[in-house]
Amino acid sequence: MKAREDTATPATLAELKQLLLRRRKLIPTQAETVLRLALERPDIVAFATAKSLATQCNVAQTTVLRASNLAGFRRFREFRSAFRSYLKNRK
Repeated sequence: MKAREDTATPATLAELKQLLLRRRKLIPTQAETVLRLALERPDIVAFATAKSLATQCNVAQTTVLRASNLAGFRRFREFRSAFRSYLKNRK
């Protein structure tokens, strides 16, 4: 059951934070830069492209794509969509 929990796509930012805490030793430094920005500034990620986010984090675009995969998402589009949903539903 633990394996399923660690492979499920996070439904909330809180779940994403927990997933990243569990995986923190597996996350490369540059991917961590992307994920830290994502958690600190969800508004940036919600409307960014992989390329613009890479530029903002001073990393390669492939690093952004890998970071979204490490965060439990199959595609960057799903990663970005999670942040859009968060912004839409927060109060």
